[in-house]
Amino acid sequence: MRILELLDGIDLIDDELYKETADMEIEELVYDSRKAGIQKVFVALTGLDVDGHDFVMNAYEKGARVFVVEKNVDLPDDAVVFVVKNSRKALSRMSANFYSHPSKNMTIIGVTGTKGKTTVSHYIRDILESNGNPCGLIGTVGVFYGNVMEDTANTTPESYELQRILRDIYNQGIDTVVMEVSSGGLMMHRVDDIHFKYGVFLNLTPDHIGEKEHPNFEHYRDSKAKLFQMAEISIINNDDEYADFMKSVTVGELKTFSLKTEGFYRGLNACEGNTLETMGTQFDFVHGKLSMPMFLPQPGLYNLYNALAAISVAVEMGVELGNVKKALLEVKASGRFQIMNNLDGVIGILDYAHNRVALLNLLRTVRSYNPQKIILVVGSVGNRTKERRRELAEVAAEYCDITILTEDNQDREDPLQITKEMAEYMKDGASEVYIEVDRRKAVLLALTLAQRGDAIVLAGKGHETYNLVCGKKVPYSDEKTYIEMVEVVRRNRES
Repeated sequence: MRILELLDGIDLIDDELYKETADMEIEELVYDSRKAGIQKVFVALTGLDVDGHDFVMNAYEKGARVFVVEKNVDLPDDAVVFVVKNSRKALSRMSANFYSHPSKNMTIIGVTGTKGKTTVSHYIRDILESNGNPCGLIGTVGVFYGNVMEDTANTTPESYELQRILRDIYNQGIDTVVMEVSSGGLMMHRVDDIHFKYGVFLNLTPDHIGEKEHPNFEHYRDSKAKLFQMAEISIINNDDEYADFMKSVTVGELKTFSLKTEGFYRGLNACEGNTLETMGTQFDFVHGKLSMPMFLPQPGLYNLYNALAAISVAVEMGVELGNVKKALLEVKASGRFQIMNNLDGVIGILDYAHNRVALLNLLRTVRSYNPQKIILVVGSVGNRTKERRRELAEVAAEYCDITILTEDNQDREDPLQITKEMAEYMKDGASEVYIEVDRRKAVLLALTLAQRGDAIVLAGKGHETYNLVCGKKVPYSDEKTYIEMVEVVRRNRES
């Protein structure tokens, strides 16, 4: 691709340089200096931990001669340096140009909210695919389309990777994609050049606020709101405290869904099973004069909202309500209220809940099924969002009979220190507290302590297949560990 085409639509500080190099050919965009090379453009991004401008010489030494920067850099005279106001915004437009704007020919469904993005995205994909509409998915768990599965470093990938993924999906003959749109992805301009047909708002509570994330709640809220300034059709949870704010910034067509207030799409007469063995929710989906009884095989009010969001999108896209009802019986989301195999009357529940609101919703739901005891295995991340430690601990102290504090992506912090901090917040609560830093041993301890009628909740890891330790992803899975430890306990009891 020529520089002329690559930089189309970008506000450059020096237009003369653009004219002089317009016919220069490039093969790839990179923002990691280790991947730089001949005929590759290096884009220097200013990150929360690392500044790409510090590595421009590394990229030059690897053969890069074209650079896009937002700060002054010192490079040899044969380097072509384009200066822009914001290199992340520039990368987004350049990436879309490089891959010929695939989203313009696709139906892109963007889902945002503090909690529920993964579940709703999976629900939408399951419903659409069960009705003959192939659908790609991009989110926390990874990228899925056809028989392809690809890991992602972020819930919303960097703009260049995102445009590449969309082009790959489109080239496979799939023109519908549902994607999780994180506040970080919006803040970092990763989705600036995505054409969203639908934008879905689930909920908003304080989260991702800290030194290396959003500076305050207003910034977090406003970042989320950007999606509804981009979408053709916005579908808003009308019951949420911030629904009016999101509706006020919507520029396209507006639709709402609700359980409690008036809404374009509604869920009425919800009724949950009342034992651990009958988890699920019956409800009526109502749209205008249409009404259809539905059953969702996951419990909890928050999952009912998730289902309403997914159904609303499916109906908007023309899926017949009867077919939605059938598909809803089979929906699932890995690591989201995932029921694990039974051990002598003990139920295991795997969930990604890693902040106050998510854990509160999860434990309230489990408690509503009247288990003998709730045994929680939980930890908190290191190096960021330290307020979560107190929040998670306080929720655990209120709702759990036994809490086992353990590691969870401690990164460069001492997990023992993290768990001790959490234990301090729990000292006045009713929950019995154990500290077992090794998460595998913590799961084994939970199973060892459990008795018939108890519920074991593994919170925080969900679908994740690693534990972040000193910047490295060490292989670990709550799901696999639970299955293995069930067998260990069975063997021990039989011997």
